[in-house]
Amino acid sequence: MPGKRKVEGIPALVEGVDYRDVFPPAAPARLDALPEAGLVRLLWDPVAAPDLAGYVVFRAEGDAPAVRLTEKPIADAFYSDSAVAPARRYRYTVVAVDAAGNVSTPSPEAVAETF
Repeated sequence: MPGKRKVEGIPALVEGVDYRDVFPPAAPARLDALPEAGLVRLLWDPVAAPDLAGYVVFRAEGDAPAVRLTEKPIADAFYSDSAVAPARRYRYTVVAVDAAGNVSTPSPEAVAETF
């Protein structure tokens, strides 16, 4: 075709795209801590995430920092903490974890005073 000019340049680099999930699931919206004889029963609203791996439970005693209670994420939206002492105040939070390892913000804190 007359008048058409050919434009040339350096070859474009071809690189693959690595798609990764970087968005954490929502945090459990509600957490209840129910003290019973020798344990504290925790219940929370389940998180609706298709790639949810489970939940991790944290406990703090008094004003101490929180420690992780569950080694791996648990599938259920409840947990029983039987490693409590009588006449103590415990604070609990729960986070949701997805299959990619993304962690939600903590749930609202729940407090239980054992008897």
